[in-house]
Amino acid sequence: MFDRAILDNDPLRRSLLLDFLSAALQAADPAQAVARSLHRDGCWLTVAGQRIDLTSTRRVVIIALGKASPAMGRAAWDVLDGTDRRLLVISDHPESLPTGASFVWAGHPLPTVESEQGAAMALELAKDAGVDDLVLCLISGGGSALAELPAQGLTLHDLRAVGRALLEGGVAIEPANIVRRHLSAFKGGRLAEATAPARMVTLVLSDVTGNPLSSIASGPTVADSSTFADALDVLTEHHLLDKIPDSVRVHLERGANGRIPDTAKSVPPNVITTVIGDLAASVGALRRSAEEAGVPTTVATTTLSGEAAPTAVRCVESSGTGLTVFAGETTVTVRGHGSGGRNQEGALAAAETLEARPATVFAAFATDGIDGPTGAAGAIVDGETVGRGRALGLDIRDYLMRNDSNRFLRETGDLLITGPTGTNVGDIWLVLREAPRVDRQDDTVQSEIV
Repeated sequence: MFDRAILDNDPLRRSLLLDFLSAALQAADPAQAVARSLHRDGCWLTVAGQRIDLTSTRRVVIIALGKASPAMGRAAWDVLDGTDRRLLVISDHPESLPTGASFVWAGHPLPTVESEQGAAMALELAKDAGVDDLVLCLISGGGSALAELPAQGLTLHDLRAVGRALLEGGVAIEPANIVRRHLSAFKGGRLAEATAPARMVTLVLSDVTGNPLSSIASGPTVADSSTFADALDVLTEHHLLDKIPDSVRVHLERGANGRIPDTAKSVPPNVITTVIGDLAASVGALRRSAEEAGVPTTVATTTLSGEAAPTAVRCVESSGTGLTVFAGETTVTVRGHGSGGRNQEGALAAAETLEARPATVFAAFATDGIDGPTGAAGAIVDGETVGRGRALGLDIRDYLMRNDSNRFLRETGDLLITGPTGTNVGDIWLVLREAPRVDRQDDTVQSEIV
């Protein structure tokens, strides 16, 4: 899974961190999460507390969207063997799928024409479902871009422009998705509305801190309490109103004035949504793995947020001996024209702090394997990272100012690369700090992790 080149620098401590991150990924395995949530006993299917008689179910329509959707779709297909099944998968990478499944390779982090096609196909399947059908929706992180249909009067170009402004403006996922929901004909409960009168069950693999259902993939199957006025407030607060198309501003203002129907404020009673996996579960598995390896472990937070660079410095400075875990999702306000992502930016900022802390290592990892528009999942840095860069003529302050973390970390051999992992539950940051110990035979001070 991990590119072993990351072990060329400081292999002992880095291999430990990779073991812990592997345990976190295993806990977020989307196929296993779905298989645990769908209990089949002959003709009976139990899911989300509901017992469904498959003999009276005419057809099962499976709509899977998000970065983990291929594995989630395969698992559901297997459990429902012997039924009349349909499967649509919308993702950002291809994987093997059952014969007869429909696959849409859509765009992320900005929607593409394929994202529109996928959302339109999902809505059509939902609208075609009858009262005797079951619509099983499988949602994972990334769905906000991967399945998208502009609201009436807007275009894909409009939505891409807004998405770019939100990303470059460092807007956190929850407020960003308030805006996205109010520009969409798919999000904010629209898919659930289209499904009526069929029964709908949604299983969610969460990538958003605290699991707010309306924010995960922008909540296509759940009610939304936010308003057009809230969306305008987000853009105003982040000084983005002059950076979005006029058509978008007009659309939101018309909605705030009651001239456009808002997102769904309720969904049909036969629509049920439940979370089947999240960041907290992955962090728990990581902690168990570290403690089994004899490394004292503290989980500092699973709600990490804030601007990546200063947040990473605070994480390093606040960490104690052993392993300290921080999980959540930070942001980057883009001021330069470099290449990177929030995890790489955080790692590079941490590297500057670590130069005076040679006994400490910092890892930042996006569990989907994709950190920003780069081929890296994050980075592992240590007290020698800045020095390695300096020997190559690289000025770390210059690279931080230009948001060019990817290039710096590539040159120093600190990039963490996996490729798409097939899951997505957020970001995990680790600080591993050794404790000094005294060798009683010669009174020399050495170090150890425990």
